Amino acid sequence: MTTLIARRAQRPAPWKEASVWVQANDLFHQAILDAAGNGRLDNMIADLHRSFPRNLTWAPLSESSRLLEENVEQHEGILEAIERRDPQEARRRMVEHVRSAGELVTLHFEQRAEST
Repeated sequence: MTTLIARRAQRPAPWKEASVWVQANDLFHQAILDAAGNGRLDNMIADLHRSFPRNLTWAPLSESSRLLEENVEQHEGILEAIERRDPQEARRRMVEHVRSAGELVTLHFEQRAEST
């Protein structure tokens, strides 16, 4: 827990570049995927990554510092549960995080479609 608190204190201002956020996001998710050791899940996510752009969530997050901060807080919550060795809470938080990201992307594309 103290390592998480230390990281929070040292955290820079929200990302200004998509590439920095995308890289950090990818590393976070890949570390969890690797730790899970679930080959089937790994293959499913690899298939998704071949079908959809990797930085899809950046578009709506880059338009709202509040949404970006919520995304970072979701990552922190997942990490906290992992550090506490609470797999049920980590899973619950990850499912919530993935659903939230999906809803953001869906809403972003719906809004773009309406404005054209």
